[in-house]
Amino acid sequence: RTATVSTTMATNFTNTNATRTTARSVDDDGRFWNTTAPPSANVFFPWWVVSRASCLGIPTQTKEGKEKMEDVEVHIEGEEENDFKNKGRHTAQWRVYTDLGREKFLAGDVEFAFKCFERALKEAKLGFGEKDAHVAAALNNLAELARTQRMWEKAEGLYKECLDLLREFKEKTDSNSNSKIDKRKGVEYKTEATIAAALHNLASCMLQNNKPKEAYENYRTSLNLKQLVFENENHPEIALTLHHMAEALLLLERVEDAIVVLERSVKITDAIGIGHTQTQFRRMRRLCQLYEMKKRYDDVLAMKKRIKTQFAKQV
Repeated sequence: RTATVSTTMATNFTNTNATRTTARSVDDDGRFWNTTAPPSANVFFPWWVVSRASCLGIPTQTKEGKEKMEDVEVHIEGEEENDFKNKGRHTAQWRVYTDLGREKFLAGDVEFAFKCFERALKEAKLGFGEKDAHVAAALNNLAELARTQRMWEKAEGLYKECLDLLREFKEKTDSNSNSKIDKRKGVEYKTEATIAAALHNLASCMLQNNKPKEAYENYRTSLNLKQLVFENENHPEIALTLHHMAEALLLLERVEDAIVVLERSVKITDAIGIGHTQTQFRRMRRLCQLYEMKKRYDDVLAMKKRIKTQFAKQV
């Protein structure tokens, strides 16, 4: 059995294997391209499929191609058409358009990337069902793309739609559960960790849209969920949300609270063994600025000395 792509556009083919990682929040630089496993019952929030699906067609960028997105179809050779196979075709096309949207975004073709992710959302609904977590993934992808283009209201709406779907999925999962699930391994862990990441992303959008109060509330909810689902409190996801929460508190003129939160973020970053990274450098430098704002000069001198010691080349 082989898969081919029928299209009016010129086509290149790749044939690689899928990889798996967990869903993550948007990081300090705003990157959001996370890889995931291929669709399966064990994948509850596949944020991205990054050029790993087998036999994917990557259409070239042409004016004709932009106008004929509907012409790109995936056909499975040697199979009769029926509902099951149609769903398989739609799930395959969801992966094609997710890959292609990412590639076009990285190439600077945002308009075409939007078309790809909108089509990916449509294919996810047809292939997996309206309430499936893959649909939430497609919504998140569209929201992230809108956020990078400063389309704040559009992005917020998509994030909220994504969260509503995830919460509904969690409620359904909880109601079907007959026993207590190990948070570190079970469905409950995966869905709650995913909701926490989605809340963080929504908060980041609100923060950029000058809504620090709403952003702080969503960061706080995200943080509470992350502290519940991660076995070790010293986790990079917790440090990340603390860092962003400090920025929201700063805009709310709660500088002392921002210092407390950012100090904890820096402490966790050290504890997990990434204290010499650019991420830690930015957090420590920001903490130094907050100390200066509150005229805590002894702390300023101590932090500057530490930064100079750990990051001599960057200073």
